[in-house]
Amino acid sequence: LTFLYTRCTNRNRCPLVAKRMGELQKLADAAGLGDRVGIVVVTYDPEFDTPDVLKKYGERRGLRFTPTVRMLRPDPAAKDDFFDRLGVTVNYGPEGVNIHGLQLFLLDGRGRFVRRYQSAIWDNADVLADLKRLAEER
Repeated sequence: LTFLYTRCTNRNRCPLVAKRMGELQKLADAAGLGDRVGIVVVTYDPEFDTPDVLKKYGERRGLRFTPTVRMLRPDPAAKDDFFDRLGVTVNYGPEGVNIHGLQLFLLDGRGRFVRRYQSAIWDNADVLADLKRLAEER
């Protein structure tokens, strides 16, 4: 589970997150985990990022949408509470998203928290190794 928004202009943030998730999907597929790994990307900007905007953005950056790979948007009226409950680093100014972190949450097959990759863009080799360990536990 990770987060981005499509109007982010810093190529080392949201565009990189989307690309990295597309790469992770390919790695999981190659490792035979594609149908066992869910990839979820949630927008920080649900007012702007409609399902169509998210779909085009993800596809341009290498995501292939399947039943286990999705881009979602929280209810705009409840987004602050949603992100607060998850402990997600984001805040808003008058123009929308102001500051946000880079974070990837790894959950197990029951939806329980396993690991959080935060601050710097994660290494997909590390994530894949964690996914393989989780797959072996099932």
